[in-house]
Amino acid sequence: MKNRKYKRWHISKSLRIVDSKSNQSLGSIRNISSKGMGIICKEPLTPDKNFNLKIVLTGDDFTEEKDIEIEARTIWCQKTENKHYLAGLKFENLNISNEIRIKTLILRMGHSA
Repeated sequence: MKNRKYKRWHISKSLRIVDSKSNQSLGSIRNISSKGMGIICKEPLTPDKNFNLKIVLTGDDFTEEKDIEIEARTIWCQKTENKHYLAGLKFENLNISNEIRIKTLILRMGHSA
């Protein structure tokens, strides 16, 4: 999509997205911006549904950091040819601390989408 309002970045490492309430994995980040993210998941996400999520920070790159806990809303979801789903999520009520953490994540691990 060329008409995006915010630049999207691919992350050089697969980072899981977990529903904070159920602790169930929803998928992994496909791309991210300062205002939202695209994820790939095995089950469809309902459009306009709100979630409390964790971006799970694992591995040597994040030994001292806690997961990023955010609120997000599903904007769209579509099935792929390989029986997975792609979903677009918009961050909601993002506090300044998590906004900085997401921008830092992009700086450390992002490459142009």
